[in-house]
Amino acid sequence: MIGDKQGVSMTGFMKTDSEDEVRRRLTDRMRCPHGLEFASLTTRRADNKLGTHILQYQAVMRCADAAPRQTPPGSPTTS
Repeated sequence: MIGDKQGVSMTGFMKTDSEDEVRRRLTDRMRCPHGLEFASLTTRRADNKLGTHILQYQAVMRCADAAPRQTPPGSPTTS
């Protein structure tokens, strides 16, 4: 699955004026079973002369794990 472990970077345009809609559509597009984790998502308006709302986006994301990873008690942690 693309973006499963290391993540993926995507740039594109969407016909919307909502960053939340961009997040939702990218989550649907990636088909990750537990959603996406966004390292970054930036958007900027790119409306056309006809008045169509368009956002240009740049996203860095990866598939979310089923459960958050926890360090067992007594295990050394790495930073």
